Amino acid sequence: MFGKAAGGGYPLNGILAREDLVGFAPGDDALTFGQFPVSLAAGLATLDVLESDGLIENCAEMGRYATAALRGMQSRHPLIGDVRCPGLLIGVELVLDRETKEPATKEALELYRRGMDYGVIFGTTKYAGLGNVVKFKPPLCVTREEMDQALNVFDKVLTEME
Repeated sequence: MFGKAAGGGYPLNGILAREDLVGFAPGDDALTFGQFPVSLAAGLATLDVLESDGLIENCAEMGRYATAALRGMQSRHPLIGDVRCPGLLIGVELVLDRETKEPATKEALELYRRGMDYGVIFGTTKYAGLGNVVKFKPPLCVTREEMDQALNVFDKVLTEME
């Protein structure tokens, strides 16, 4: 399922599935915000902008760039247990011990707080009850300079904390 930004601000959501999966019975694909003509037109316009402005390519490129940088940091920062990607929604699992994978919940929230002190807002999993995953969720139009700023702040805060 997908939604939120799919309609460019208009209520719209949908379902994506591989063709080899069993098909839907009539009505199975009915969604609250799936059939409104104005929303569908907005969704098509959103897809046009994603393509014409090169946002899909930028998302892939910046996602690869950030992932490589974070995986490089992993060797220097024992708090980084796992880097989850691909794409621009990246989760960095913080652990107290890489062997036991004991969650570093307090450290994740502290990283979030300190990041804001440096002008970068990271996401966290505090609402899911996990609490130890720090998320990078930049816009699809993020520039290399902006991504570098977020990565540098992440690195700096981890260094300070460790």
